[in-house]
Amino acid sequence: MAAWTSISRLQTLATNKNFDATLDFAIRPRKQPFALLLQTRWVQDTNSTGESKGIDQSKRIINNAHLNWKFNGQNQLATQYGIKRILDQYSQQDYSSTVHYLAGEWRHQINERWDFGVHGRELINTGEQQQNSYGFSVGLRPVKNLWTSIGFNFEGFVDNDFSAANYTAQGIYLKLRFKADQDTLSSLRQAFNW
Repeated sequence: MAAWTSISRLQTLATNKNFDATLDFAIRPRKQPFALLLQTRWVQDTNSTGESKGIDQSKRIINNAHLNWKFNGQNQLATQYGIKRILDQYSQQDYSSTVHYLAGEWRHQINERWDFGVHGRELINTGEQQQNSYGFSVGLRPVKNLWTSIGFNFEGFVDNDFSAANYTAQGIYLKLRFKADQDTLSSLRQAFNW
């Protein structure tokens, strides 16, 4: 007599959930030499391995304040202060930390096409760990509404929330900025007969 045994196994698949929301508020008076941008960002990542103890979570709230001050037609100062609060949960253990970010850049317009600048940035973690980034850059406006620059950082660091637009890593970097307004879009429409 033969016996058949059937074994069934229930397998739970791993899942990832991500949430990212940003709120920006800008003050840019027409006849004033300054502009202020306030940003708040909430980021949440949840990873489940499918096991009973396999849920990892990371929550971050990032606040940034940017202030640009144009002293005259040739000199401009840009400053930034950022604070990030991190709440992580791994293997049912809770971890938290606070990160401060300080940045400043001074730019000098040599003529209508060329400018140069110097910058410094500092990242301070909860445990008094500090990382610095400082260097210089040279900028060029080859055509209207296009600005490109090449720069070099003598020291650097990488932080996923503060490094992206600031080029804080050590070494050489290239920036490219394109300004699009109603006049630019209108000229593009005419060029392509839209």
